[in-house]
Amino acid sequence: MIDDTNPELKANISWLAYFVGGVKNLFAPKFRGTLTVTSADGSTHTIKNLDFRTVMAGNCGQIPMFSLMPAASYDDGLLDFEIIDTTGGILGWANLFGDVVHQTIIGKPEQNPLSTNSTIEQVQGVSAEITLEKPAKAQVDGDMLPETKHIRFSVDHRALIVRVPDASALEKTAQAAASNATSDFAEMTGTLEPIR
Repeated sequence: MIDDTNPELKANISWLAYFVGGVKNLFAPKFRGTLTVTSADGSTHTIKNLDFRTVMAGNCGQIPMFSLMPAASYDDGLLDFEIIDTTGGILGWANLFGDVVHQTIIGKPEQNPLSTNSTIEQVQGVSAEITLEKPAKAQVDGDMLPETKHIRFSVDHRALIVRVPDASALEKTAQAAASNATSDFAEMTGTLEPIR
């Protein structure tokens, strides 16, 4: 689905372009494989002969207007995994959309009680491995990878440190910039007129 998304369309309408790619894959065959998730306590849980449409992994599940992974948190040291499946063609995909809307509204990972032709199974862990019966393409952060039968996901807790000045330092910087500005500068720069 990601591979069938038009890059120009994505540049113009962002993530909504994936819906167009998705329509091209409404009736594509499902994937089958084995999924093993390792929990934070070190225990592993394996699902064999798993049929699915897609598996998503992430530590942030928000996109504009929707929550794909409501329980995902970028700082908990866990990855969230969604195993998504549909049946019944267009009805299943419509149910899946309803599931996403439902979990966006309630703010937690929960199947829509009215859903009959789709499933979103959500699990958390520090790592996971998928072994597929047949090779398939994979996508990581918008980039397509070559076909593979084995994918491993993991997270390094607290591996990224982001430092920003505290609010008082930002305010002091803004005050200093304002006091250094002169009326001569303001008169010289004036306002810019739009180019027509």
